[in-house]
Amino acid sequence: MSAYSQEEKEINIKDISHFFLKKPITRVQLLLTLKKLFPFTEIKPITTVAEDNISKLPLISMPTSPELLAKLHQQKAKVWHNLRKTMITKELRQFSRQLQRWGEEYHCQTLIDYANCLKKQLQEFDSDKLAKTLEKFSNLVRSLQ
Repeated sequence: MSAYSQEEKEINIKDISHFFLKKPITRVQLLLTLKKLFPFTEIKPITTVAEDNISKLPLISMPTSPELLAKLHQQKAKVWHNLRKTMITKELRQFSRQLQRWGEEYHCQTLIDYANCLKKQLQEFDSDKLAKTLEKFSNLVRSLQ
């Protein structure tokens, strides 16, 4: 893959490259080209929950820690409301990692599965599914009470 702004180089580069982007390039153009160049191959972990089943997850067998619930409600109020509007990738990763840590710390498989689902959708650049999964956070918190 290559990118040049000079037209005479463009002809030569196109002949020897798989992909060519003419400068200036946008982030979207770059991501789409990289997605073509490096197609995502899904490696399924042994224990996964399909994105469509997140809202149908059973309640965890142990009661949820009041401390975890307080953290989740705080996360919902301070981070989630803004995050679902902005969909900033860096903040989505931080949100997912934080939920993963709390899920592991408090032995909450439902939260771990939700965080893994977010992480997978971020890796796949699947903004449609990501937005839908993010919307389910409120229901997830409610189901843990």
